[in-house]
This record gives sequence, C-alpha cells and structure tokens, in this order.
Amino acid sequence: MNSSYERPLFDYISFCKHFNINEIERIIKTVDKKSKIKIIKDEIYNLFINENTKFTHLYIPYQFDRQLHLIPGVDKCFSEIRFLSCNAKINLNVLPGLIEVFKSIRELELSIGASNNKYEIIRLIKTSKNLVKIRLLNEYYSERSYCKNLEQTLANHADNILYLKLTKQPITNFVFLLFLHLEKLLINCKDLMGLYFNFDNSYLNTYVHWDNFFETLAKSSPINLFRFKFQLYEAPELKSLKLFFDNWKGRHPMLLQIIQDKDNLNFHAINTMRRYYDLIEKSKAEGIVKKYDDNLNGITFKDFEWIQSK
Repeated sequence: MNSSYERPLFDYISFCKHFNINEIERIIKTVDKKSKIKIIKDEIYNLFINENTKFTHLYIPYQFDRQLHLIPGVDKCFSEIRFLSCNAKINLNVLPGLIEVFKSIRELELSIGASNNKYEIIRLIKTSKNLVKIRLLNEYYSERSYCKNLEQTLANHADNILYLKLTKQPITNFVFLLFLHLEKLLINCKDLMGLYFNFDNSYLNTYVHWDNFFETLAKSSPINLFRFKFQLYEAPELKSLKLFFDNWKGRHPMLLQIIQDKDNLNFHAINTMRRYYDLIEKSKAEGIVKKYDDNLNGITFKDFEWIQSK
C-alpha cells in the first residue's frame, strides 16, 4: 500500500523560536543508513535555517562542527537570538562566523571543560553589548587559565550583568567587583520588583559584608522593589538583619524568604534562623515585613515565587 502525505495547512517551522541542535543531532544519530546521514543533515538544517524562520533561543552541542553561518538566510534567521547555550569546546569553525550574526544576545549558558576550551566564546562576551544574564557550568577540573581570562572579561562587564550563576569557586575576585555595582544597579533599574540573591557556597559568603549589603539594599532600592529572596550557605547574624529592617521603616512592607543551604543546615544554622522569628514578628507588627518564609520545615520554593506554595 502506498502512503500519501498532504502538505501542512501552516508553515509550522516558521513559528518555532527555540532551535535545539542537541535534539536534532540526537535524532539524526538514530538513522540506520549511515550513507544517508549527510543528505538528511543538509535537508534538516536548510529546512530550519532560512529567511522564513527567526529563532530567539539557540542550543549548540558539545564539539559541534557545522558552519551554520554559511547557510543562506542565517543572518535573518539568527538576528533575534537572545539566548545561547553552548560548550566552550565548540569547534573553531563554528563560532567566528556566528559572532557577527549574534547582535542581540542577552543570555549565555556556557559549559566549561577541563581543557581545549575556545577563546572565541570570550570574544563573543566582549563584543556583546546586551548580555545581562550568564550561567557558567564548570567541570570539577576546569581549565584554570581559561577561567581566569573569562572572569576578567566578566569583571569588565560588571556594569551590564544582572544575573550570574557559578557552579564552581572563581579563580579571581571578580564576584567582589560585582557587589560594588549593586547600588548602581538599584538606582538605575527603577522597574525592579524582586531580587533573588544566591549565596549558597562558602566562597560567596566570605565576600558579603552584611551590614553594608543590607544598608545599600534598604537605602537604594526603587519604590516597587520589596520582594527579596536569599539562598544562603550561612545565614547572617541577627544584628545585620535588624539593621536591614530598621533602615526599611517607612517603605512598602517586604516579602522576605531565607533559604538555608541544606548541606550546611547544622545546629548553629538552625539556631541562628530560629532567632530571626522574634525579630520578624516584631517587624511584622511595625509594618516592615508583610510575609516571611524559610525552608526549615523542608518546603521548597521556585526561584521567583514570593508567596510560598503549600
């Protein structure tokens, strides 16, 4: 029996916004006839990359080597890419041509290996004027010289970075430089409605001077900012939190969440957080705190969830 196929009523691919090459490569590997793989690849990439498609999110797999910038229509297709996920071991033939195409990238998710990381990624960061959100996913033994160069580049972009996630202790002190820009961030970003601070490793905690940090937060936060979430390796002393509340008097009552790192949830940490309760109840009565939650009862939170789910 012959199979018949009808042309789709819509050009569904033109509605796609996420181009996940990891999944495409995985599917192609299931093809039995290896002699047909090159033809199939050409057809698939030409089908997705052309002047009729515009992606906003691009996911490039480890050691991917296809020169996407040579495909006709790629300039228009990738002109609105704002999220890029890739590995620092990306093939040298891939990125140089794409750097000129990526004009609007705002988010970068970068996996860093133990060796053979490519410096073209650092060049991309240097030339990206709109990059505000970065996630660095390091292997346990990442290439030290590469990480140092990358961190220095990020330090030079401290004015622009609004979100930074690290999975390994930095080599340089560039995280400290980012703290110096907190006041500038609060003053310039008038539309901020909530902040999530992730200090869930001992390295970051050593750079936080809590009195100065809370004072800056209370005095420089825009009027609509009253939602705060702190994920901590080690909770600050009671006196620092009291300073925060004292400086917040007269402002919109805050929604506050404090999440203690589970691996460091020892007797001292639990005792410190329980001593918060009397201060917080007093602050609620004074109209400083509207709602407070923590994770001592094992309840979890979503990143930007301000009212705790039950």
